[in-house]
Amino acid sequence: MSSPRVSDADGLDASERGALARLRAAHGGRASASSSRVVRVCDAIESAIEGAGARVTSTSVFAAAFGALERAIEAAETGGEDALEALEAVSAAAAEAATDADDRVVRAKMERTCEVIMACGRVVSARAPKSMRHVAKLLARCASSADASGGSEKFGKRAFQATLNLTVDGRPKVRKAAVYALSDVMRRMRERTGDARGLGETYGEMTAAFARKIGEAPEGAAAEMEKARGAAGAKDARARATAAATEALYMLGAMKALLPTLDEPACGACVDACVGLLDLDEPLLTQHATEALLALANSPTSDNSGEGVSADTIMGMMQPVAAVASANLNTAPTQVISMARLLARAQCKLHAVDAASSEKTLPTTSHSLVKLFATPHEGVATEIAEALISLMRSCIDSGMVQDSIKAIASARASGKAAPPKPTPLMSVASSVEAAIGFRYRGAWSVSIPVVTCAFIRLGPASGPILSGALNALGEMGEHASELMCKQQLQDCITAAIQAMGPEQVLQALPLKLEEAIDAELSNRDDEDGMDMDEHDIMNAASRETGRLWLIPLLRSGLIGASMSFFADAILPQARALGTRAEQARNKQSAFEAQRCSAAEHALWSLFPAFANWPNDAAEAFPMMAKDLGNALSSRIDLQGPICEGLKRLIRQGRIGAGVYEVDDDDEAGDGASTIAAGEANDDDMPASFTVDVAEAQLAAVGKYARNFLPILFNLFIASPTSRRGELSHTIGAFAKVTDQQQLGGFFRTVLRKLVKVTADDPGAPDALIEGGDDKTARRCTFMDLVFALVSGLDDQGLEMVYKIAKPACLEKESVIQKRAYKLLNELCEALDGKWLEAHADEVEELLVSGVDSCLPSARRYRLKVIGRILPALQERDSEADAEQGGDGTENMAGAGSLTVLLSELILATKEANARTRTLAYQLLISIPRSIERKNAEKARGGSRSGSAGVAAWLGTGDDQEDDAHMDTEQMGAGVRRFFLTVLAGIVGSSPTMQSATIMALARLLYEFSSALVSTVPELLPAVCALLEGKSREVVKSCLGFVKVVAVRLPQQELAAELPRLIPALLHWSEDSKNRFKLKVRVVLERMCKRCGYDVVEASVPREHSAFIAHIKREETRLEKKKKSSIAGSEHGAKSTRTARRSEWRDGDIFSDDELDDSDGRTRRSGRGGRDGGSFAPASRRGGGEGPRSAAEAAAKRATGGARLPAAGDTPLDLLDDSAMRRSMLPQGERRRVRFEDEDDDGAYKTGADGKLMIFEESEGAKRRREEAEEDGSEGGRSRYTSRTGKSRGGATARTNASGKSARTSGTHNSRGVKRQRTTHERHSADLYKAKGKTTGDVYSKKTKLEPYAYWPLDPKLLNRRNSKKVAARAQLGGVVKSAKAAGILRGKKSKRDAQSV
Repeated sequence: MSSPRVSDADGLDASERGALARLRAAHGGRASASSSRVVRVCDAIESAIEGAGARVTSTSVFAAAFGALERAIEAAETGGEDALEALEAVSAAAAEAATDADDRVVRAKMERTCEVIMACGRVVSARAPKSMRHVAKLLARCASSADASGGSEKFGKRAFQATLNLTVDGRPKVRKAAVYALSDVMRRMRERTGDARGLGETYGEMTAAFARKIGEAPEGAAAEMEKARGAAGAKDARARATAAATEALYMLGAMKALLPTLDEPACGACVDACVGLLDLDEPLLTQHATEALLALANSPTSDNSGEGVSADTIMGMMQPVAAVASANLNTAPTQVISMARLLARAQCKLHAVDAASSEKTLPTTSHSLVKLFATPHEGVATEIAEALISLMRSCIDSGMVQDSIKAIASARASGKAAPPKPTPLMSVASSVEAAIGFRYRGAWSVSIPVVTCAFIRLGPASGPILSGALNALGEMGEHASELMCKQQLQDCITAAIQAMGPEQVLQALPLKLEEAIDAELSNRDDEDGMDMDEHDIMNAASRETGRLWLIPLLRSGLIGASMSFFADAILPQARALGTRAEQARNKQSAFEAQRCSAAEHALWSLFPAFANWPNDAAEAFPMMAKDLGNALSSRIDLQGPICEGLKRLIRQGRIGAGVYEVDDDDEAGDGASTIAAGEANDDDMPASFTVDVAEAQLAAVGKYARNFLPILFNLFIASPTSRRGELSHTIGAFAKVTDQQQLGGFFRTVLRKLVKVTADDPGAPDALIEGGDDKTARRCTFMDLVFALVSGLDDQGLEMVYKIAKPACLEKESVIQKRAYKLLNELCEALDGKWLEAHADEVEELLVSGVDSCLPSARRYRLKVIGRILPALQERDSEADAEQGGDGTENMAGAGSLTVLLSELILATKEANARTRTLAYQLLISIPRSIERKNAEKARGGSRSGSAGVAAWLGTGDDQEDDAHMDTEQMGAGVRRFFLTVLAGIVGSSPTMQSATIMALARLLYEFSSALVSTVPELLPAVCALLEGKSREVVKSCLGFVKVVAVRLPQQELAAELPRLIPALLHWSEDSKNRFKLKVRVVLERMCKRCGYDVVEASVPREHSAFIAHIKREETRLEKKKKSSIAGSEHGAKSTRTARRSEWRDGDIFSDDELDDSDGRTRRSGRGGRDGGSFAPASRRGGGEGPRSAAEAAAKRATGGARLPAAGDTPLDLLDDSAMRRSMLPQGERRRVRFEDEDDDGAYKTGADGKLMIFEESEGAKRRREEAEEDGSEGGRSRYTSRTGKSRGGATARTNASGKSARTSGTHNSRGVKRQRTTHERHSADLYKAKGKTTGDVYSKKTKLEPYAYWPLDPKLLNRRNSKKVAARAQLGGVVKSAKAAGILRGKKSKRDAQSV
């Protein structure tokens, strides 16, 4: 009887918990008999130790386990299967116990231990092979515990050799255990120090000898097989070769784990053994040898010298690997991929081991890899490119770059173009250049990124080192439009520009714009009457193009460039081209003038790129300021790039100086681009752009503000409104860096003109006429100028602006009022909100007084001002209410200004203008956020630096950054207080106010659902009451609110509110006039998905239970359909989209035309409309359109379209053809209809749902059937169905006089009753077609029927577009008109009617 297990609390040491506990944990939970035996052995060992009165330690467990192992071996030698099973359990316990035993304990009994393990191996090898993995583990433990100084070395070597032999055992588990054990032994040997490491070297030599012996065997066996004579000899030789190759494979598998643990010289010998197997041309051996070497290359490099692989070993294996890869390039792509990866990793390993040796071999490796680009396999080329990129990143250091630069400089100093002996890095550069040569054109798409990586790695040194590659890229760039690798080429040249700078790039690849223009003009003069061969034509075309294609790449790639280069090199070319264009215009040479102007404009477009974080703007800008001013004032086509460059200089200078800059937005809505395409992000600011550089740049630009501002003012006044956006932003940028005294002078000048324009009579002789065609336009012009200057004005100037804006806010001119509110909004932002803090009361009074006079065009800017002042107003009113004893949750019924302004904000959610509506929703969210931010600051006891009071509420950049880190789930009292304040609007006097309030509450709930969980139940009774009202506007908003509740409210809270919500919703479940039925259905489906059908069904009144049952039934059908589509299509993966909290679209929530449920099913209300029920993006084409294809129509039928209730519980699907046919039958005949003739023998198969299943007849069957029908049958004439053509007995009717297949009118059915059967020919209009020269329809004597006029069905009638319907109706009108003109009332019927009268 085994003793009970002792817990950790009973005092067992770590050894017991390590050995026996591991075994019990591994086998205790298993039900197999072998695991149970292992657990019993553990219990027996523990009982034996305790019975001897000893403690359970690692030593006692080891001794007891080996004693049990000896007894188990003796029993197994003479016993049966039970003894072998017991031996297996005991060997497992002994192997685990030996792991924790101390080396000294194992060495003390080494001889006896090895004898026991060997005896165990002999027994289990033949009778219990599974136990050999335990034997391998025991042998390795003996080998790792041996010591060279004692007598255990002999037994350790013996055990190690035995374990080595097990690595080529035929049993996979034995091999795996032996390899794992040996790698553990070698790691233990490496951890030893001093003389104790000698045994590890011995083990390494044994491993090398073992690998060498097995590695040489396949080659010898192959030689013997070639020399073998006779069938028997060849068979034996083949068997020996197979056995040798198999052992070599096993050995290579062991080397994958052992090579990283070996030291030299053993590691080198093993590597040689693996490399020798590469030459045997055996794919399997080659692949495994490559993997073994790759394992060595990927192993970490030891910090201790002398450990691991040496540089000589790595260099020795790289050349054979490259040779084998080149030999198998076209035949074994998989092997080439592995070898390319091995070459790259080996080179990186060599660089880590010995950088000097790596520098010598790097050129050879790179050239070897580049030669592999000749492969026809795309995957191989991709892997080679990755290998080369890894070499560029890991094996090129700064020392190599410096040596190359020195060599090139020395050669140029002596008058030579290049050094006589290239440096290793220059050789690598030549290989990179060769990679993009014409020979490897098929791999350009992957080889060009290698050059890109080289430019990035070398940086500014790329110019002299990679000059050849740059020239090659220039030649390719001239024909980039014809290349498939156009994008890679552009990226590479852009990288070269960023690495080398524009100076070196343009020195190697000059633009040659004037030369190109000259060549083009010369070609135009010579092309008439001259015979030119193909070579001359190509040369002329190349000269004509120049390198204009390089300018867009310069625009996108320049960061931190030298602006002096633009002033010294680019600007003179632009001036020369401008002068030449002017001369050409004077000479009436339009073509030359156009080409020169285009080239000049292209050069000027580089100015914003050179102004992108420049490093010398302080020195360069004064040199070019005059040219910039002249071009700005005289050339309207150059205003764009010059203004953009000036803005960028100022904006980036302020950012570099530590001033926060907000990106300009297009407030005017005039479409003017305020930020040029391709402008670098602020995060791209180079390290060289320091604070000193930025401040010097601002000072240099600001110094010339007095020169540029008058030019900009004049241009602004003279320009049309559509072109003033960029000028306004440029003026605003200069206003921030202009001296206050100078800016004040400019501002007063503009202000005097604005006052004069305002006061002037339209017909006054001294009235100002600049700035517009009428007085209003001129006022707008000067108000826009004032707006541009506000950002730089002082307190006195801001006061003057306010005096202008205040009366203008109440004017009735929409454009004036709009600009007045723009000015007021800009004033609120001025001085970081300090101006608003000092004038809060005045702004509040102005806003309240302008409620009734605000025009729609000015609403958006007025809302911005309201949004800036509302948080402070609510805080003020809350504090006042709290002082009077209230709870701080005032409502709009008695809050003065807050009531008026908040009501206006709420009503703005129903504005027709989409931008105004969107802003209103944004403000509804930003106000409670700012309240929470203010509360958090109060809780921390701090205040926002540089602002207080009203200014603390303003949404500056810091506020936005705080909002990014503020979790909306943590919103608290401030959100609830604002929610309750808005809630008061629900009792508004008008339905519009009630509807807008509910929409605003839905937006707040959508964003701050966690903070409003406790508040929503107080609101739901009012919403449910409004749902029963008659105002469609209010009901629609209430349904949208309930939809948000179903989506955002937590599941438990939503389930608790279902008994109240569902009856109110189902009040509109039968509505079709206002199209609320589908919206109710979608909301119920969401509730079912959130809470479950059972919970929802329990809250549904009995009279509506069929409605819920139908929803559940359709959902189940849809899920089955989805599963079947997923199983049948690899692209049928389920795609669901969860609505994110910030993705709010009011049109999706409050629309009532078309609703999408959460699965993306589209439901229509019968008439077209917008997508109104989904949180997913709207469809591409808006609403009102049917399916765009047959597949969409089928999908719509499958998911359900508009439905009407049928007689039963299941609604009628109007898109189901079979259902429609059944519904049109009389009540007594509504049964399953079989669509086949009475004499049909069932050829038409039907599915489980009763629908027809038509199978296409094969060509062979059709031919056999036609031959059988031609032969006929003795029993009568053959008949067949019109679709399947199956033959049946009876009268035949298959040929007519013309030989065409047709049925006659005299066929008989299975009952023998003759019935008339009409054919296509008898029913068509061919019978009435006139013969000969006669036109029109004629009387048919054969059928004795009158001809009839028919109009074919036109699918345009089904199109919802009015234009298509009108066209179709016009055709019908033409048919009716023609019929009347032909005398329809004078026909036979009219005569018969006349006779009867």
